[in-house]
Amino acid sequence: MNDEENKAWVTIHLPWLTPGQVALMLDNNLEFLFRLNPFLRVDHWEADLACGRAGGVIRCCFFNEMNGLNTEYSLTAEPVPQGWLLHYDRGWKRCLELCWEPHVEIGTTLTFVEYYHPVANEVERTERLKEVDHSLVPWARAVRRYHRWHTALGWLPPARWYLDWLPVLAPHHRRMARLLIWSSIVEVLLLFLILGTFSLISQN
Repeated sequence: MNDEENKAWVTIHLPWLTPGQVALMLDNNLEFLFRLNPFLRVDHWEADLACGRAGGVIRCCFFNEMNGLNTEYSLTAEPVPQGWLLHYDRGWKRCLELCWEPHVEIGTTLTFVEYYHPVANEVERTERLKEVDHSLVPWARAVRRYHRWHTALGWLPPARWYLDWLPVLAPHHRRMARLLIWSSIVEVLLLFLILGTFSLISQN
């Protein structure tokens, strides 16, 4: 959190995506981008965005596990040359900026910037700090992780289905599903290991 400018930000490098692919992601699927946040439950999302880069209004309801707040917003989506500005109609958050630019070596960098309204005094600042969204960094990491795995395994239909299905779940259901799936995979691998060991023993 930047105290002087009342903003917080994080930048991620996406070497697997071209600037055009990142632009397409931001233009066409903002909801899915929000759902990738591992601590944000999207209870409602209704967008009347026009096609392409025209912008529009998004009515949404969130529950943020990091600060325990239920929030309801009308987000005004304003396209900018390399990203979006999402203006909040209430609360301490003023807007969220999602912007991309080509990386100096390969791929694209995507930056999340959250701007907050100024505060009048320290008493208000102390009260408002409860509204700071600490899920910004985990969110950016989740976006990077999703695209890394999607690039590596997206050619495989079951893996692609799993990667696209998981963010649709609420965060706690997502964690439970991931735990159950990976524990099942480990159990199957252990079963094959045990069967292989018995097979080797019986041959000797």
